[in-house]
Amino acid sequence: MYKNALLELRQSLDFYQNECGLYPVLYFYGLGNGVLAKALLQNEHLKFLVIFERDLGLLWSIFHCLDFSKELRSDRLLLIADYNDERLFSFVRAEIFLQYARTYFLTMQCAYYQKDREDFERVDALLAENLNQAMLFFGNDSEDALLGIANFIHNLPEFTSRPTIGALIHTYKKRFPNALIVSTGPSLTKQLPLLKEVQKRVFIIAADSAYPILMREGIRPDLVLSLERISFTSEFFKESFEGDEKVLFVLKSIVCPKTLQYLGERNFMGINGGASFDALLRLRDFPLFSMGPSVANFALHLALLLEFERIFFIGQDLAYGEDYRSHPQGYLYGIHDLDEAGERKENLRAPAYGGVGEVRTSFIWQVFRRNLEEVIGIAKAKIYNATEGGARINGTVEKPFSECCVEFFTQNKPSPVPLSILNSKKQEEILLRACHKLHYFIKVGEIFVQKLKTLHEEITQILMQVSLLDLESEKLRLYKASIEKLDALKNCVEKDEGFECLGIILSPTLMQFEFNLAPLFVKQVRSTQEALEKNELWVSRHLALVEEFIRLALAQNETIRTNITPLEEEIKKRGFEKYLLKIKEKNA
Repeated sequence: MYKNALLELRQSLDFYQNECGLYPVLYFYGLGNGVLAKALLQNEHLKFLVIFERDLGLLWSIFHCLDFSKELRSDRLLLIADYNDERLFSFVRAEIFLQYARTYFLTMQCAYYQKDREDFERVDALLAENLNQAMLFFGNDSEDALLGIANFIHNLPEFTSRPTIGALIHTYKKRFPNALIVSTGPSLTKQLPLLKEVQKRVFIIAADSAYPILMREGIRPDLVLSLERISFTSEFFKESFEGDEKVLFVLKSIVCPKTLQYLGERNFMGINGGASFDALLRLRDFPLFSMGPSVANFALHLALLLEFERIFFIGQDLAYGEDYRSHPQGYLYGIHDLDEAGERKENLRAPAYGGVGEVRTSFIWQVFRRNLEEVIGIAKAKIYNATEGGARINGTVEKPFSECCVEFFTQNKPSPVPLSILNSKKQEEILLRACHKLHYFIKVGEIFVQKLKTLHEEITQILMQVSLLDLESEKLRLYKASIEKLDALKNCVEKDEGFECLGIILSPTLMQFEFNLAPLFVKQVRSTQEALEKNELWVSRHLALVEEFIRLALAQNETIRTNITPLEEEIKKRGFEKYLLKIKEKNA
């Protein structure tokens, strides 16, 4: 196992003590003789040591020589012996692992494990992929959040006069046993002829991108779902079709206003997302609904909410098909999603449908697939994957679409039923409450900005003092004072009323900041000069965070002011102008 065990142990310990002494989490492929693991766990800074070791015989031998009972009981030592199922890697989403995701690296314990190089690379890729997906979950673009806020405020008056999710549940819950979710993977084309035959015997929930494809084939979905805030997906609704009056379009409340414009007089409704700006308004008649990261995930959540007994997927490839195809024939934006060189944008691999071999996929499809698997894992309904292609979705029953049709689609579904809408009094109450909240958010946002500006000025003054000092100990003292003020900001910011109002746009920035700060946190210093440099960098990064918070807070206030006009005009139109004036006066 080792050429020179003592020498290799000394070299490893030197490296980890000098370079990784502050790391809260370390990852190893292989336990080796266990001595290095035992030594590293003496470091109080190391909260978790994660080791992948398949050889149970080796573990048995080591446990007879070294006592790891204390480390195992406290969960500081995580030994993973069976890790064939890629879902096991989701443990890295726990806070301590995620917080230090940017410090991740996997070490092969010793040369003995070179024989398992391929497995080592697989484990390394899955860990990195799961960490990246977990970081993505917290968002990475505050500008997207601002766009969602703008769309939500702009759309609110229209959605208020449309059916609510309560009406949808009341009408469709347990109304029919079978729901079919139609997505636009490359395999969809081969399923369309059979779907056309059985469409009257299954409740069809279609992705926005599938809507024009189905309608042109003479297939009318019952529900069409859309959740993107950009105009890219609005174009799916530009063309209308015969039979549209029997389709209900279910939209996330932050969709691009162009979507509502294209839908015109067609039947549509809005649903509030589970972690969006709309949640802050606390509109009781528009409760929050978890949707997931894609329209197919949205469809699954909705089908489960409506308590269908069986849910079927077709077109849910989540992988590239033949000739690099990413979408079916008839897809609005073409069948290929390639880079400028004509190659797949990404070249990741996933287990294939049917369990034999692998297929090529992308990072975002992996995110969608894993989210589906998490929901399916706790679902009460029986869920079938009848895609007959693409990636395997763990937890589903893989069954050919033709067999599903014969076995389950045996009775005609009920005719569509119109959904009720809120009465005028309820609508007006929602409009006025929302308007009050939005003006209040502007007021509190201004107060929050002033707090941040005051803190920024205090830190700037301290840094000016540091620049005038020669004594290193005095510089360190002032840096410490700055860090205490900045830490206090991060500790209290989530309790601040302003942060609640601004949380949707500030949270992605704060989380990504923390991820990126981790490598600096674990950096060890060996001299006073290095300590000064680390402290200076720590303070300057936090000062930049305060500046970004100020920019985003001002941007949100401007977004509200710019997009609140349709709401205020609707309030005036309904004869409540005097209430609108009172709202503005109260929040001036």
